[in-house]
Amino acid sequence: MPRAHLPYLDWMKAIGLGLVVYGHVAAASSVGLTPPVYPKQLGVAFFVFATGVSLARDTKSSLHIIFNRLFEIWTVGLMAAVLMSAIGLALWNDLNESNYLPLAGLHLLLNDFPANPTTWYIGTYAHLLLFWAAALRGCHIGPLQVCVAYLAGIAIRTILMQWLGLFTGYMSFTNWVDVLILGLFAGRISTLRSQRWVPAACLLPLLWPLASTIVPWRLTFPFMTAGEPTLLSALLVSFAISSVYITYTLAAFVITRWLPTNQVVAFFARNSV
Repeated sequence: MPRAHLPYLDWMKAIGLGLVVYGHVAAASSVGLTPPVYPKQLGVAFFVFATGVSLARDTKSSLHIIFNRLFEIWTVGLMAAVLMSAIGLALWNDLNESNYLPLAGLHLLLNDFPANPTTWYIGTYAHLLLFWAAALRGCHIGPLQVCVAYLAGIAIRTILMQWLGLFTGYMSFTNWVDVLILGLFAGRISTLRSQRWVPAACLLPLLWPLASTIVPWRLTFPFMTAGEPTLLSALLVSFAISSVYITYTLAAFVITRWLPTNQVVAFFARNSV
């Protein structure tokens, strides 16, 4: 029996794509909206959430699922890496070898993005899928599991940022696993809808920027930081990061479930890698 189409997944993927594009071409205009993360990173969170929803509803074998989901993005990434190597070798005598690290799942060896920064996601996406297949598939996913993932993500990110660097903390699959698990939970309850949370979800994008002004954020990358680089400040930043990811993704989920199917939105959602 074919699975019912979920229009909100199209909306979340299209909005996520828009956030990523806008964040790369007009980043300066949106810096203060979602500290300590940059708005384009919410686009990644929305895509990871959508992955969790679809994984919860997929009945094929784990190997089949992983192959289907990685083949296209890995192939496109490899083609881009080879092209960048050819251009780099011809113009500045550099093969840009770091572009191949995510394809092998080794991008965390460097506390930096690859030469082509977009390709970090390929390695992290692969890690998320492997973690799902090894540890999450077949498990009961409920609010308790989401909370545990949220707290564990804060703790692990804190350690990674403090001792291995901000980029490592950002690219690690543990930076996104709570959003994936939230998606797995949402995949189980996707037929349930309630309007009572919609007003609160609409207020969140207005309240967070105001509340976060009490913190003197420093415009570091890929996360903003606050104060001196101590363990306590890293913990507070990590708490804020997870809170932004979870609450904004949950807000988008609550709101988009009430939006109708839109052909333009569906086109962009279904034609992204």
